Amino acid sequence: MGNNLPINAAYPDRVQIIDALYRLVAGIDDNDPALLTSSLTSDCHVDYQKAGQIMGLSFPVFDDRDAAAGTVLALVGPLDTLHKVSTSRVWVNGDTGNMTAAVEAQHFPHNNRSRHLMMNSRYELEVRKEDGAWKISSLVCNLVWFDGDPQVLVDHLPK
Repeated sequence: MGNNLPINAAYPDRVQIIDALYRLVAGIDDNDPALLTSSLTSDCHVDYQKAGQIMGLSFPVFDDRDAAAGTVLALVGPLDTLHKVSTSRVWVNGDTGNMTAAVEAQHFPHNNRSRHLMMNSRYELEVRKEDGAWKISSLVCNLVWFDGDPQVLVDHLPK
């Protein structure tokens, strides 16, 4: 997807599409499965695999909303996290569309500020209307850079 596509989305669609990404990151930050799953289509494709590889971690690719949400919340739910979304661009074609956005994610072990992981990524998303709401049907996380200890994401998982 190129950044030279015309901006053709009507204002209400643009806001609702960007809100799908806000629901995703707020669901992660608040450890709220209902909010997180409200942002994804039932057959969504979620790919953090390349981001994981850059950090020396192994993340699967998901093609199911419940599996994606469950795994993401298992990784970051116990952590203190904060996501920031910026430079969102939206393109719409009927009931489908695309979006790119910069996403910064900060992760700290709960009650421990001696370790952290900060990630800055470019998200590429496909969206579509499902049940009358805009939802993410595909999310690919392209990690641009990270700072800190990637093990923060996995140290709390059962061995």
